[in-house]
Amino acid sequence: MDLNLLMVLDAVLRERNVSRAAEKLGLTQAAVSNALSRLRQSLGDPLLVRSARGMVPTDRAQKLEAPLRATLENLQVLLGEGDQFEALTSERRFTLQMVDYLEFLILPNLSSVLSQKAPHMQFRALPLIEEIPFKTLESGEVDMAIGYFTGAVGSLYRKELFEDDFVVMLPKSGLDLKPNELSLKEFLGLRHAMVSPWGGLSGLVDNELRKRHESRKVVLTMPTFLMAPFIVEKAKVAVTLPRRLAGSISGLAKVQLAELPFKLPGLTISLLWHERSHQDGGHRWLRNLIGPFSKDGQA
Repeated sequence: MDLNLLMVLDAVLRERNVSRAAEKLGLTQAAVSNALSRLRQSLGDPLLVRSARGMVPTDRAQKLEAPLRATLENLQVLLGEGDQFEALTSERRFTLQMVDYLEFLILPNLSSVLSQKAPHMQFRALPLIEEIPFKTLESGEVDMAIGYFTGAVGSLYRKELFEDDFVVMLPKSGLDLKPNELSLKEFLGLRHAMVSPWGGLSGLVDNELRKRHESRKVVLTMPTFLMAPFIVEKAKVAVTLPRRLAGSISGLAKVQLAELPFKLPGLTISLLWHERSHQDGGHRWLRNLIGPFSKDGQA
């Protein structure tokens, strides 16, 4: 099969739209439509069909999508295209996964740098929906992930970006305590909210308290970090947050910050990627741009 046809199929599956795929490939819409017709005939499958949501892939196309993308990317590396990556002219698209806390800290600075160094590059951020995203990195759906990853990461590469620790966010009114002198007894007497991106009912704080044969009262769990100051102000609860985030968003509501009355393990934020992308020139360029970060967590 003509390799160009496979590149067209990859573009159409990425975009779910013939016009956008044609623009991405630098071809006419008619040329892409003709290539798609040849692919349908060769593979004996419609590949994409129209629906109320636009064009959707068939079961056969869904099975082809990830291995096809991985194969084309490996060919780029094999043929040397990865080593000839030119950021200023590249129109490649990269996809990253991270939780909203890291989007808030990283994306503004990263997008500013990209607009100068790679003005034609397309960049997409997706939410991190599992603790270690093996499947999305392995399939090629995602190029890199940024987060707090504990334990073994298997065939994935890891690069540490920056360290963080934790503070407690408290409402400015409604609690009879001094934030700069918060004791363990006072901490345990508070009503707590907890950020749990994966839906768990306990976290680092609870693990540490169990070692001390103590526990706290968690009255609310939520999937995102950026809601914390509003929840703290309105519900009069305490939330333990990464220090960099807490300092950046504490001005959004009537809240205050206090030091934890016990020691928590530090938070190491890392970049993950799959071994199949390790030697790709564009991938290497973006990895080097993202990290290492300065003390402020900025690119």
